[in-house]
Amino acid sequence: NSNNSMILPTDEEILKMSPKILRQKLIEFGEPIKDNEQIVSSKLRLSVKCKRLNISSKSNDINDIETNEQVLDKSFVLDRFDVDAKENLDRRSVCNDKDEASLKQQLSMLQEQIKLLSRKVQLHESKSNVSQNYTNFYKNLITLNKKLTQKHGIREAESQSKAQRYIEHYSNNKRIYSNINNKLQWND
Repeated sequence: NSNNSMILPTDEEILKMSPKILRQKLIEFGEPIKDNEQIVSSKLRLSVKCKRLNISSKSNDINDIETNEQVLDKSFVLDRFDVDAKENLDRRSVCNDKDEASLKQQLSMLQEQIKLLSRKVQLHESKSNVSQNYTNFYKNLITLNKKLTQKHGIREAESQSKAQRYIEHYSNNKRIYSNINNKLQWND
């Protein structure tokens, strides 16, 4: 088998591969090239292929296995390698932290923070709109109050002026009336 003579890259080497070299290796190991595939997925496929080739080269050829039990064991081992390779590459591609539970917890906390920040932004925008509306209303109220005060002040001044004139007029009339009344009394 020509694949047995090839040097198989390690997971670390696969992780560091450029997209161009990754494509070359996929072709070299007989894997199809998928145009819209993510680089991480391509690296996973290459890693799985290399692990399978490594297993089959150690046991020579899959046709050398004699019993069904051995075939099942080998397929289980290959499947386990698929899962292990995917988990290892996924973990490394996200972060250097090897504690998957910690990564999941961090992701959950980040998602919760994003939700809270989104709510705060919406609330802030809402408060800002209410505050702006209140400020506009308050400004309009102050302006209206000034206008009314000015008009009322003018009316009040006019009223006070009229009242003063009425008081003066009444006082004058009262004096006149008193004078007339006094004269009438004197004449009696």
